[in-house]
Amino acid sequence: MFTWMTAKRWLLRRLSLILDLSRHILPRQSSRRLALVGCVISVLFLYTFLFGWPGPNIYSNKQPAIEHCVADHMIRKGISHPLVNGQAEDGTYWRENRVAFAGNGFLGIDMALDRRLVLLANESGRSHLHTGFHPLVDVQMPLASQRDSMAFADPVDGVARSVHCSKVADKCVCISQTVYAHRTRPELLVQDVHIINPSTSSFSVTFARRRTDWEEHKKGTSSSPVFTKLFSLGAKNLLVAVQCSAIPTKTVAIRPKVEESFRFICAVDSSATAENGNAAGGASARGSQTAAVTRLSATFARLYALSSDQLDQEHALAWKELNSATFHISKSKAPNALNQPQIDTVRHALLSTVRATLLENGTGTPQMMMMAPMTTKTADQQQREIALRWASVVRRSAQCYAGHSTLLTPSKLWQRWDDLRTALKTLDIWRMTLEHRGCARLMRGPTGAHGVVQAFLLSLSAATFTTASSPPAAAAAVGAPHTLQQQQQNNSPQQERANAVGGVGDGTIRLEIGLDPESELHRHIQIDGLLVGSSDALRLSMDFQLDLSLKPFVSLRTYASPALPSSSPVLYACTAGCQEAPFQIGEKQISLAIKVTRPRTPIIFVSEHADQLELVRKTLHVIEVVDAPAHEQHTVDLHKHGGPGGGGLPTLFWVVLVLVLIAFHLFLLKLLYTEWQNASGVPGGAPYSKYSKRVLFRRE
Repeated sequence: MFTWMTAKRWLLRRLSLILDLSRHILPRQSSRRLALVGCVISVLFLYTFLFGWPGPNIYSNKQPAIEHCVADHMIRKGISHPLVNGQAEDGTYWRENRVAFAGNGFLGIDMALDRRLVLLANESGRSHLHTGFHPLVDVQMPLASQRDSMAFADPVDGVARSVHCSKVADKCVCISQTVYAHRTRPELLVQDVHIINPSTSSFSVTFARRRTDWEEHKKGTSSSPVFTKLFSLGAKNLLVAVQCSAIPTKTVAIRPKVEESFRFICAVDSSATAENGNAAGGASARGSQTAAVTRLSATFARLYALSSDQLDQEHALAWKELNSATFHISKSKAPNALNQPQIDTVRHALLSTVRATLLENGTGTPQMMMMAPMTTKTADQQQREIALRWASVVRRSAQCYAGHSTLLTPSKLWQRWDDLRTALKTLDIWRMTLEHRGCARLMRGPTGAHGVVQAFLLSLSAATFTTASSPPAAAAAVGAPHTLQQQQQNNSPQQERANAVGGVGDGTIRLEIGLDPESELHRHIQIDGLLVGSSDALRLSMDFQLDLSLKPFVSLRTYASPALPSSSPVLYACTAGCQEAPFQIGEKQISLAIKVTRPRTPIIFVSEHADQLELVRKTLHVIEVVDAPAHEQHTVDLHKHGGPGGGGLPTLFWVVLVLVLIAFHLFLLKLLYTEWQNASGVPGGAPYSKYSKRVLFRRE
């Protein structure tokens, strides 16, 4: 069998042969140096020809020239995308996934294909309302022979993006669009258009919004029209009103070497009306229509007066807060494996279909309400409000999530999205699954999108919150619930944190991690920001890895909110069976070996109180507790390299090695043949010829 050691010995014998020949064929020192220089130059030339000079190569060789424009534009704008990084597997997913969804739980839109307004249903079992209204502005540019486009959702910023590029005079002319449904102002839809013309020639673009069959209401000559339509939803009617900013009526000239930006906004209002079965109902509907137009016009005027920076900052900070809890899994090349882009896309879309009630301005009712004025707050006040919002999530997490990990694939939860309806159907399955597995109280309550973040994270990690009896000290420290404003004005920070969870006098919460060590811990899994503490909203970080013997272990640490510097973030944990004393988890990371029991129990228990884990040890009855078995090498190789035995040297290495060996042997044969022919005519050639014959016919 041809192994690496065999190849090494074979190469060493060839190297010894050429060195032995060089001592007789090239007797002079200068000739040896020239030969060495020639060999080095040949190797460098061969390496440059095969690999190219080292440096950042942002383009895949499989990409045509026009796709370079799209990739280059996203790099210059700092947009992370798998196609830009040359990741073929993830790039295929982005190409095949045809939905670029943006939403805030009240409204949503797919800017890839559908581009029509959808009013979202926040509860499972209810249908979303596809209005058929086109709020987005279409940008038309001159036709070019080479064009390419890309539309995708950005999970980090909570927006949907599209890039359209054309080749004009050998330059990449790109139109990028960013669309988002404002996270804290649910009635607002924002579209940014950015046009870049690096060429030396100017061109014209036109803006157009598709016509609609909605009823148009015009107030004055300067204001934009309000469009209304009445939808019948079984026993009631829903009146929807939309007002969008005006678009340029004439073509816009884009001069050479210039970048132009445009912003368009839309405001949406919905309200229930009476039935149209009688005259009174018709009059009521007309009155509701007039009221909706008046209300929406006033709201649109206030939104239009706000600065773009303020709207963008509000939206970005809201999504940053929702993204503070994360789940990461290492990349796998195994067939049908679940990778990070799929998880991020589903997570972003799921959050986009749920209202962030704790973040929204106003009352947070499904209908659009008048916005409360923004007040200036210090950084400490903002951090305290964030801590209070997350603290309210923990108390509602009891009994969520019960079941196996949702990382299982293939599954209906991770199917491809061909259009918006398929995507919304999949997201409905997600909500029903989480609610059925004990997370209904967490998702349907006032926690909204914050609760969905917690439930989604728990489902991936097969983690369950269970209630346990509270220690007397913990129960006495908890007061009656208050509203958020009363807590901020009257209560101390400790009382605020206790009241935010709605009271825990009936028991505290214990976290149990139920991942399967044998089937789910053969990849690197990192969970960060999982809320655990019921009084201080402590966050738990878990890092599952494999040691050198391929046995799984976990690294744990905890940290508190920046608004709570005086609190000491301390939790307690024990492994499966809780046969040992609880380990204290602090800001310094600790590592624990994963254990399994018979019968099976959760692999990790986490609580704020050590005596709870002592109670678990006394009441948990198992036959044996052993270390989790080591994973098979071929299983790890399957995820790392796409198949067993893939951990060897890359294919390109062997191709280069074969080419080098062929070139070396051709050079050697030519050298030996030349010396063989010239040996008889050179004085003293007989001994030299005898040496050449001995070397040439030597057995190995």
